[in-house]
Amino acid sequence: MSKVTVYAGANPIKNAGIYRYQLDTLKGTLDGGALAYECDEITTFHYSHFQLLVSCKKENEPLLTCLDCHQPMPYEVDRRHVMDHCDCGVVQDKERIYTVNDQTNVITVYRKEHGKLKLEKRIKLKEHAECCEIVSNGQTIYVVCRGNDCVLLYDRDTCEPLEKSLVLPKGSAPEKLLIDPAGQYLYVLCSDANEIFVYKLGKHGSYRCQQICGLLPKGWKQSCISRKMLMSPNGKFLYVFIDGIHAVARFDIIHGNLKEAEMIESGGLNPYDALIDETGRWMIVIHKDSDNIIVFQMNPESGEAITITDEKILSKGTCLTFAYRI
Repeated sequence: MSKVTVYAGANPIKNAGIYRYQLDTLKGTLDGGALAYECDEITTFHYSHFQLLVSCKKENEPLLTCLDCHQPMPYEVDRRHVMDHCDCGVVQDKERIYTVNDQTNVITVYRKEHGKLKLEKRIKLKEHAECCEIVSNGQTIYVVCRGNDCVLLYDRDTCEPLEKSLVLPKGSAPEKLLIDPAGQYLYVLCSDANEIFVYKLGKHGSYRCQQICGLLPKGWKQSCISRKMLMSPNGKFLYVFIDGIHAVARFDIIHGNLKEAEMIESGGLNPYDALIDETGRWMIVIHKDSDNIIVFQMNPESGEAITITDEKILSKGTCLTFAYRI
């Protein structure tokens, strides 16, 4: 497979929506860039099972829409109007869709029935929870709550809370979650503090903290925000994308723990989202403030960035996803 579809979400003044590219996995170049789905404002999206689940505003209404990606131009399979604000986190499996909303502090669960989204459950969280991301891992759903400094755990099938939530130190303000390919470790990114908490996962939602890793060099005083973290497909390397210094920090992963390896320039201003293809040879970084997308050639064995192979202009880019046929 020498061509892989890449979708990029962007919010320029005109023509906000989802743009479609093709990554040439032999040359490391991006082709295309046509507007594939137009909306007023895009918040986030999630791809799986050849469907793109999109949280956006259209005709000034917050909505959740499911796009069929079999065609060159994705079309809406179904849409659901959400509450007063767009959902900030979405994830799906074969049977259900799960969303979180940081304004209303609500987790919403939809069941997929005959191509339609049927509302199954709404879970109201505590006030000021600021639930900002949701991740699924087998039987467990993880919801990160920035305002309450915790990660809530739910059973995927029943959507009932598990007894033990993951509590971080007060003021940690966690924002992003990542689970390694083997499902053994959970990484919690605290963006403002520029720290990652590493947890060893056990059975039935159990866990233990085994490392707190600072992301910036000792004595660093410049104001920075760690926007995104990304793991290589082989699970050997973790990358953190840092606004303020516009950099990508690489860490080696050794038995789950993070070891600082290198820091490189991201190729633009405010690296907002990123992808690594399934071969580990190409990393794509989208920048919100310099209006560009950068493609890096990577060494899958060492995790090092070798060179920049392409650059595309895209105004106010916010999110990226591959569209593999899975």
